[in-house]
Order: sequence, then structure tokens, then C-alpha cells
Amino acid sequence: PGPPQRRSQTCPLTSARSTSSPPSLDRRLTFQRARRRMRSAFLVVALLARAAALRLVYVHGVSPEGPAHPRLAKVREAVHGVEVVAPDITGGGDSYEQCTISAALRVLHSCCEAEEGPVSICASSFGAFVALLFAARHPEKVSRLFLLGPALDMKANLPLFVDEDGMAAWREEGVREMGPGVRVGWPWAQEILDLAAGDCPPQPLCPITLVMPESDVPRAKGFLDATPAAAAPRRVLATQGWKPYQADAGIEAVLPHLTAWAEACAEGSGTLGLSESGAGYTIDVLPTADGAVSAADAAAAASPERESVRRLQIRPEDFDGFHKSWRSHFPPGHEIHSYNAREDPAGAARAVAASFAHATKWLPSDVVSELLDFPFSADAPAALLLSGLPVDEAPPDTPIVSAVHGIGTELAQPRVPVAESWTLGLARLLGHPFVPPFFDKGHRGGLVRDMVPVPGVENLCGLLGLHRDFPASVFAPFPEPETFLLVAVRGDPSHVARTVVVDSEKLIASLSAADVALLSKHEMQAQVVLPNGTAVDQGAPFLPIAPREGRAAAATLFVPDAGAHGEGAVGRMVSPEGGAEVEAAWERMMAVGLEVADYVDLQAGDCLILNNVRCCHGRTAFEPKLDGNDRWLVKSYVTSDLWKRPATGKYGAEAYPNMVTRAVERVSNVD
Repeated sequence: PGPPQRRSQTCPLTSARSTSSPPSLDRRLTFQRARRRMRSAFLVVALLARAAALRLVYVHGVSPEGPAHPRLAKVREAVHGVEVVAPDITGGGDSYEQCTISAALRVLHSCCEAEEGPVSICASSFGAFVALLFAARHPEKVSRLFLLGPALDMKANLPLFVDEDGMAAWREEGVREMGPGVRVGWPWAQEILDLAAGDCPPQPLCPITLVMPESDVPRAKGFLDATPAAAAPRRVLATQGWKPYQADAGIEAVLPHLTAWAEACAEGSGTLGLSESGAGYTIDVLPTADGAVSAADAAAAASPERESVRRLQIRPEDFDGFHKSWRSHFPPGHEIHSYNAREDPAGAARAVAASFAHATKWLPSDVVSELLDFPFSADAPAALLLSGLPVDEAPPDTPIVSAVHGIGTELAQPRVPVAESWTLGLARLLGHPFVPPFFDKGHRGGLVRDMVPVPGVENLCGLLGLHRDFPASVFAPFPEPETFLLVAVRGDPSHVARTVVVDSEKLIASLSAADVALLSKHEMQAQVVLPNGTAVDQGAPFLPIAPREGRAAAATLFVPDAGAHGEGAVGRMVSPEGGAEVEAAWERMMAVGLEVADYVDLQAGDCLILNNVRCCHGRTAFEPKLDGNDRWLVKSYVTSDLWKRPATGKYGAEAYPNMVTRAVERVSNVD
């Protein structure tokens, strides 16, 4: 057995080009630190306002306190000697039931009318949108804008957070709960939906400073690119780790850099960090927590190409004695060498349990914590890459499969029990491995599948477009995998085959507002065109961009599977209602996804864990040699709510330990 102190070891977690704090750090941040972060953020505005000797109007966002929000006191405290006027745009009353954009604009107009000359406006969130709209319509009344975490295009963003059914209920009931203590009336939403194209996003001509987290830089760039080329100077303060809607996120790293940047601007000594020249604007990337900003960090923060994958490198010394321990834990005759989820569910369950016990014994505690947080934490990445896992010391040749849909029906039927034990053990940490419908072929019953080239159809090794596996919107009532794992037994010797991963939220933020609007409203349908020209639907129609409960919208990309329909069949995506315009937007989204995605070269000992709900994945093209040394990954799907739980009365579709999902309904009308 391995050393008894193994679970107390720590592992250095590395993240190439990533500066995000680990979730454990974020959770330790206190409310007092959050208040200090807000104070420093407003100090930026205060110092800039003092330097320009301008009046300051503060426009609040949507919050239970309205203009009485504690941040207003911080603004006044920070801008010593500068008068702060704070109009109430709630519409009166205890909430926002009477609030509308037109009413907010009238309040702001009255406030600015009382001032002598143009004013400087500081605003946040929804208040920032009102300020932008006001400055665009009344350029003579506004000298400059300082916007914190602004809502830049309310018309495009609203459908991402409220779906059609929610809109219908909102319209019928006249009010909607938008957060604790915040009730917003339907006229507010109706005015947003009725805004003219020229007002979304608003295009003011005055100088603009946007203070935004680096994850929102693509959205800021899209907004600024749409403003007139002759506009006054515009600047984005890209803060690494700061999240305006999560008070405990990135505070430690942001505070000193916001303050230092503001002081430098007030003193006229320029800006800190690196600047990216754009179409009449600059993006200033604030230094990271250690005070250093590399060119790679700045470029990653200032462009859509932020990583979707968090990389965790485990030290080789953490696995000293691993293989000896593994052989003792899994002696000859153990189920790990022979399990089959279809034919012997109980034996497969024992293999999973033993794999879980051995994996958690050897994994550093930092990695175990990261994996346990992965399905639960809102700050978790879309994918995790574990590197350095010991796999089989002398793996057999890369297998070949008998047909396109014969994955799991290997001709040689080899086993790689060490890699499989990692796959099953890690899957059990995340939930429980299971077998999707139709995938129960092969000597493992589909619980672990070999991802390898297929002889005779080498074209399948071309570019695999971005997609989600078994998305619920397409394949319901079949269960959608929550996560899945790819463990590399052998990497591509040429390092050409790479797994492509993109976070849905990053992808959507990289799209134009027009494409987001189209893909949020019109469904797409996967089809297979048979050799005789007949087009058959594959799965149900679905919205490419759809809202999710409690989070920003998710993207669903899908690649039609024509392989099951014989030679000459081809897949295509169509929009029955949106037609060519929506289909073109779909193609642009697929192309943008490939541009902003992370590309992962999986080599032996790597394990890529993907949140199948939050991200889309694909694979670059490569040329297999079929010489026994081709890329070989093993894969397993994970869920947590498939099984009945008689002890607690929880309903489920399957009785444990059955892990093979039964096909209760066909998803294609073609045999």
C-alpha cells in the first residue's frame, strides 16, 4: 500500500496564462474585504473626477437599497471636495415595480439640468445603461462617463436571463422577482424590448472609461467597436479576478492595482500595465497579485482567448511507489481486469468502488478538493486538465474498432486497467459513471470506451466540430451527462490531434449582439440527408443560446451524426423558422468557438474533465498511422441523479447498480 500520509500531501496547482484565484481562496474572502474592494473601485472614479475638476453624478443600479446603497456613502467618502448628486431611478416605492427607462432618463435629465454645464457621470450595472443612453441623446450635458460593471446592451442581454416562458409570465403577472428584495415591473422589460436599433447599444460621443473584469473584455470591445470612429478617447480598465456581481471574487489581487492605476492617472503619470491599441480606444490590463504583468497575461485578458481549461500539474514524486500499490490493490482476478457493466452490473460497481478508493488514496488533497468543487462551485472552470497521472507501464497497441459506431467493440479487445481505474475513480469523485443509450457494446459494457481511429474511414479523423454530448435539449428524455472524462493512454505522436474546449459563457461573450439575439430566438434542427436526397431530423429542434437557472445563458453546439445512415449520407444544420439568416449566425458561432477555444494536446497520463453542460468540445484533424502507436483515449460519462434511492425515497430512472441507460424512446425516425 502507498504511504499512509499520502492524503495530507499538497499539490502545486498551475494554470498557464491564468490568474484566477482558486475557489478555496475566493471562499475565504470576507465581507469586509468586499467593502474595501468597492471603496477602492470608487476611488478610481474619485481620483479621475478630481483630476478633471468635474461635477460627479452617480446613477445606481438595480439593488434593494436603490440610491441608499452603501456604495453611495463610499463614493462620497472617496471623492473629498467633489459634489456628488445621486438621483433615484427606482420610480419610487420600495422596489422597481414603477421603474422604466424613460422615467429614469427623465430623472437624470432633471438632475443634469440643475447643474451648470456638462457633468461627469459615474454609474454601475443598469444605471450605466441609462447613463450611456442619456449621453447619446444629450451629448451637450455629459462631459464623460465612468462605468463600473456596466450593462452595455440591455436588449440583447435580457433574453439570455429570461426565457420566453418567463417573459410570458412576467407580462401576464406584471411584475417579476429579479433578486432578493427586487421586484421589477413589466413596463421596464417592455421598454427594453422596444428600444430602437440605434439605442442598443447606445453610442455616446463623450470620453468613456469602463471598469470591468478581464472576462468581460470581449463584451467591452464589441461595444466600443460599434461606437463612432470619431468618438472621444475611450478606455477599458481590465481587472484580473475582479467580478462586480460576486462580492468575494478576486478582491486581494484587484485592490492595490485599482488604487495604483487611479493614483497614476490623477498624477498625470500615465497608466500602469500594458495597453492594446484598438479602434480609438485602449485596454489597460491591471497587474496581477504579484505586481507583474507578462505580455501573455495581458493578451489573454484583453482578448476573447482566455482559457476555458484549468491545468493542474501533479508532481512525479507524489506517485513514488504507485504501481506497486496498484498491483496490491487490484490483484489478478479483481473486477477491474474484467468488468462489464451490461452483463455484470454488481461487478462493475465493485470495480468503480475500488477505483475510487485507490484514486483518492494517491491524489494530492488539493486535487481532491478541486474535483469535489468542480460540479458545485460557480467559479469552477468549464474543464480541468490533470497531468502527471501514472498509467499502464506497457500498454498494448492502440486498438482498432470494427465500424464507425463500434467504439467499444474493439477487434483486439485490449484492457488498460490502470488508466481505466483512474477513469472510474475520478468519475466517482464527480458523481457516478454511467452508460448512455446505445453505447453498451464491447467487453466493458460501454462503461469505459476507447476513443481511437477507425480503419477504412480515416476521414473521421478530420476536424470534429464543436458540440455537447447528448444535450438534453436535443435528446430528451435521455439523461444528459453532467461531466465526462478523457484519460490518455497514448497521445498523438505528431502532437497534431488536439481536443478543443470552449466555455459557453466565453463563446457567447465573443459573439456580436445581433448573432446572440438571433440564436437566442430561433431554433436549429440537426438533419441527415440520405443518398436519395431525403432529409430526416436527428433529435429535437433546440435553441443554440438558452437561459439557465441561476447563471448566464449556455450555448448548445451540435454536429449531426450521419455515420449511422450509411455511405453517402451527410449531416447539416437548418433553422426551420429563421432560415438562412439564422443558419449563417450558427456558422459564425461555430467559427468563433474555434477561434476562442483552448487546444489541449492530451498525452499519456493526462486526464481532461469537461463540464458537459457548460462547455462545448471538438477535436482538430489528424492523420492516423494505424501502426499501433496512434492516439488512444479512454472515456466515461458521469451523472449524479440517474438512480432510484429507496432509502431516501428519491425517484430515479434506473435501479442501482445498473449503469446502462435504457432507450425508452427513439431520437431518430430512421432505422
